[in-house]
Amino acid sequence: MGVILIAMLATCVALVLFGMRYRETPDPGVIARAPDNDASESAAMSGLMPVSAKESPAMEESPAEQNLPDGGEKLIALTFDDGPSAYTAGLLDILAEHEAYATFFVVGNRAEGYPETLRRMVEEGHEIGTHTYSHADLTKLDDIRDEILKAVDVVENAAGIRPTLIRPPGGYYNAEIQEFCAKNEQSLVLWSVDTMDWKSRDVETILDTAFHSGAYSVADGSIVLMHDIYEVSVEAVDQLLAMLAQEGYRFVTVSQLLTLRSAGAVPGEVYNRVT
Repeated sequence: MGVILIAMLATCVALVLFGMRYRETPDPGVIARAPDNDASESAAMSGLMPVSAKESPAMEESPAEQNLPDGGEKLIALTFDDGPSAYTAGLLDILAEHEAYATFFVVGNRAEGYPETLRRMVEEGHEIGTHTYSHADLTKLDDIRDEILKAVDVVENAAGIRPTLIRPPGGYYNAEIQEFCAKNEQSLVLWSVDTMDWKSRDVETILDTAFHSGAYSVADGSIVLMHDIYEVSVEAVDQLLAMLAQEGYRFVTVSQLLTLRSAGAVPGEVYNRVT
């Protein structure tokens, strides 16, 4: 009888030990769940790692955004009217060599013939504004809607961006034009430095005009007026950029200038120099 009891007791002990060993060995087909306080690790195991917690390529920025000044620099915005033209591609090459950004106020009926140039402007970080569809004096029109918005549509269709800056031809505007622009997300941009390139057609005269001593010469926050429909103007830009860089200027678009020096462009408002 005693022998039987000892045998039964030994059997029970063996069963208990086997059960403990079984519980310590997980099923190879089951993945243990991570603790609730380690959600990132659990998500990583399931392929759902939060973007901030795993390697991923940086979000793409436009060239202009990547090169936005940090502040404390002298800023200047070069602008070019009346294009695009056969000389604009060469101008873009020069701007790229100097790592300079500019704003192009294009005429709609000209821009229709240069869709690739418009796309290149955007791709290389430049800004496109409009100069109306046919370079008409807006103050002399009974209906300004088509003249303004048709040019905007041309740029949007070609380059995929909708311009929000307009330079009225001749700088002529009135309250009616401002009101229309305010309702259609357009800000008016004039200039503080006129290089008179359209008049002199001479490189040295263009440079002398830009740098002459006085209230209308280049200064921090200037918006400079030039034209990319004249070959001589494009030739002058190479020297102009070098001279301005030597004086410590950083070349920005008009919208960058407005963003860095004020609250940004306001529809219907008029801008020239931004200090």
